[in-house]
Amino acid sequence: MIRKEAIAKEISQLLPNLIRHMYPFVFEPIELPPSQVIALCILSEKGSCRLGQLSREMHNSPPTASGIVDRLENGGYVKRHEDENDRRATDIILTEKGKRIVDQFRSNIRQRWQFILTKLSEGEGEEVLKVLLRITKAFTHDAK
Repeated sequence: MIRKEAIAKEISQLLPNLIRHMYPFVFEPIELPPSQVIALCILSEKGSCRLGQLSREMHNSPPTASGIVDRLENGGYVKRHEDENDRRATDIILTEKGKRIVDQFRSNIRQRWQFILTKLSEGEGEEVLKVLLRITKAFTHDAK
């Protein structure tokens, strides 16, 4: 258990550095705040979702998510679609403009990882991928 605590401590020191070095390459070229880009990515993954679901996915309060969606809608990145069966319910859907932002964001990430992977052997790159896949899978299994 002590070794896992030491590993967690080291990761907690490395991860902010990783984010800081990735940020200018993946977020800055887009000219939208990261919270809006993340919202667009969630909508891209889900196809569409309700405000409450988006709020939970982003780990934000509903009013915060609503403000993000309002700004994205005003910018033409998303649109609201009223549920025909429930007038109180509204789905949020990506527009073509929003899809282009998600594509650009993913392209920026891919390009940066391609650069990073040139510093590693092919085997190390494959190991990084395996570990990231396992970490991502842990998120979906209620990792706390």
